[in-house]
This record gives sequence, C-alpha cells and structure tokens, in this order.
Amino acid sequence: MKEILTFELGKWQELPVYSNGTIGAYLGDAGQRVLLPARQVPKGTKPGAVLAVFLYKDSQDRMIATVHEPKLTLGEAAVLQVRQITPIGAFLDWGLEKDLFLPFRQQTGKLEEGMFYPVALYIDKSGRLAATMWVEAYLRGDADEKKKQLSLLKLQADAENVYIRISRMGGTLPYNDRAQPEQIEKDFGLSKNAFKRAVGVLYKARRLVIAENSITLV
Repeated sequence: MKEILTFELGKWQELPVYSNGTIGAYLGDAGQRVLLPARQVPKGTKPGAVLAVFLYKDSQDRMIATVHEPKLTLGEAAVLQVRQITPIGAFLDWGLEKDLFLPFRQQTGKLEEGMFYPVALYIDKSGRLAATMWVEAYLRGDADEKKKQLSLLKLQADAENVYIRISRMGGTLPYNDRAQPEQIEKDFGLSKNAFKRAVGVLYKARRLVIAENSITLV
C-alpha cells in the first residue's frame, strides 16, 4: 500500500519533486503538492529528486516550501529581532522572506522595534505559524533545565540589545560596566548584574572593547 504523503507546517521535510514549472518546482505527489519558488530550486533538479525543505505559509496564506533555514522550527525557542510593531502585534525577523507574526496577546511586555526577544514557534487556531513570548511551555527538560534555558535566552537577548543601544549612541558608551545602577537602568533598562553579564558575552565574542571609562564596539 502506498504511503500517504503528509505536509508538516513549521518543520523540515524531505519531499520528492513532482514536476517543474516556470514559477518553481512542485513537491509532493498527484494528490497534493507544495511550491518551491524557482529561485530556490537547485540547478539541474528533475522530477523524482528528493529535496529537504521547510514548510510555512506565504503572505497569501498558502503553504510554501523553502530551502532557506529559519532561525527556529515548530516547538523551538530562539531570540529574534522585532522588525515592525503594529496595533495587532509585532513582526519578527526569523530568516525567511515573510516575517513571523507575534500577536499582541502573546506578548509578555512592551516591545521596541529593532530589539531582540526570546520567542517560541507554534501553530495558532487559524492554522498559521506564529510566535509567542510564553516560551517556557516549549522548553524541554525538568524545571531546572527549563530555568537554565530561559536564563540563556534572556542573556542572549540582553547582549544583542546592549550592542544595539551602544550602536545608537554612536558606538561608544561613556562609562564601563562599573557604572552606577541608576545610569544603567536609565540607558538599558537592565539591572547592573544583567548588564555586566551581557557585556561579558559581547566581550568574549570580541564585539566590544572595555576601557577604563568607556565601552566601544568593535
């Protein structure tokens, strides 16, 4: 009996090429197919070939395949940057042509365009991929392991946001990580300890230089 082909939204799949067209290659079988845009079809691809693709929905709510790698897959958490904020939610850069939607009701606090936040990927009630800031439910392991993962995600977001804010200040901060907590809170919205941890991450990655009275981006 022939195995029934199923498409899994938000995941990587290996799918056979059914046919080639002017707008791309159709993957699947006679019963159901999904388009891989022409610019992403590997040169020389013929019907019968098997391609590894990620499935999501385009701006017209049609399932589409891509060979590009998203920054997270279904059920995973990652730190993503906010591209745009609208009255109904935010749109995040997750590495694909269509930005990922973060509904207002899935936000845990006020967002800022250009900043990074931990989010997880899920399928909403309408069958679309969306982001949520309630990431704990999507983390694996026991309570301690989840707490460790939340901490690492927050640290990653803090580090990226510190880098961006220093960049917006012209690339140089007129104090180092020994500054007064009130000054750090005003400029970065972080506690002094969180700021020092974020600066430490950037320093180890050689993305900034710490001097006696300043921090300068590399």
